[in-house]
This record gives sequence, C-alpha cells and structure tokens, in this order.
Amino acid sequence: EKTQKAERWLSNIASRTSMTREDLDEKSKQWVLSSTFITENVPPGRYRWVQENFDTPTKRRIEMVTIDGRRYRKVDKGPWEEVGLTTALNSSAGVSGGVSGGVSNGVSVGDRSAPRISSTARLIEQTTIDIRNVTVYEIRTVSTPAVDDLKVSSRTVRYWLRDDGMLLKKIEEFEAADKKPTRRVTTLYDYDNIKIDAPAVVKKENN
Repeated sequence: EKTQKAERWLSNIASRTSMTREDLDEKSKQWVLSSTFITENVPPGRYRWVQENFDTPTKRRIEMVTIDGRRYRKVDKGPWEEVGLTTALNSSAGVSGGVSGGVSNGVSVGDRSAPRISSTARLIEQTTIDIRNVTVYEIRTVSTPAVDDLKVSSRTVRYWLRDDGMLLKKIEEFEAADKKPTRRVTTLYDYDNIKIDAPAVVKKENN
C-alpha cells in the first residue's frame, strides 16, 4: 500500500515530522491543543525529538537528541544532559508511522472477546501543491467489540501523498462509541534543510 510504504521510507531519509494533537472540549465543542511532537531523522544515527504537553497543570517541554547511539536530554529551560548510550537507534517512522498498519478486514480469530476490525480505503481527490501533483487518500478503520455491538469506535486517516511517493500531510480523526469526535492528530512532513548536531552538554547524568 502506498501510504504504508511512504511511512516506512521515513526511516531511510532525512525527514522532519511535526505532529499536533487536539482533544475536543465537551463544553465548548472546540478543539483544544493537547500536545505537539516534532521528530527529525538524519540517517545514519542522528535523531531528534521535541515534545510539549499543554494538557497538564504545568506546561512541559522535553527535547532529546541521539548521535550515533549517544543520547542527550533537555527539560524545559534546564541544561543539556548526556544520558548514556542506546543500542537501538530510533527513527521517525517508528514514532509517527504505522497508523494504518495492523488493520485487517473481517473478524479476528482465536479470541472470542477480540473486537471485529474492518477497514476501507478510497481516493478523495487529486490536486496540486507547490506545482507538484498530490493525491489524497482516506482509510477508515472501525472497531466493534464482540461483547457489545453498540460500542463501535472508529478512526479516519487522510494522507496527502506527493507524486514522488513522499508524504506531505496526514490527519487522523477519532470517534468514540457514541459517534462523537474525540481527538484529532495532524502531522506535517518536511524533507529539506534538516541538520542534527550534538548539543553543548553542561552535565552528565549520574548512573
């Protein structure tokens, strides 16, 4: 599938993903910013992510950088710390990919309590962005619990795919059992001018 291939390819190229999560406020019926998550990947061995949470009493920002397995961390406005080595390098595809993976048509087998999961895909439109041809696809996944057919939840994902197979944008929308929207996740993709350097470390974490 084109969308899955595009997401897997992110781990092989220099890329940046900017993800924004919004939750629906029940009273105001407005989308409220919950968190942002930026990941950068420059293979081989260079990785960076920044997460900011807005749905907690105190806003929190965490930044991590990995250079050839050596990790650095900064929390809010504090100093950079070297926090040790990692044997498994992360990739942007591991963080933001896999949205449409693991979905199968029909009924799950081997567990009578497992939900029935089905998915449908369709072409939405073909358009032009920055003089490039872009195709918009939609994948809708529906989960029906085996014990209660009324508690159906769903996830709808739209992908903006450039003519060279690269992802430009993705929007996920989630609906609860009562068919009310609960969460929206928007991800933007960039492939230009991405550079990751080791930060100036002020202290090392004590082991």
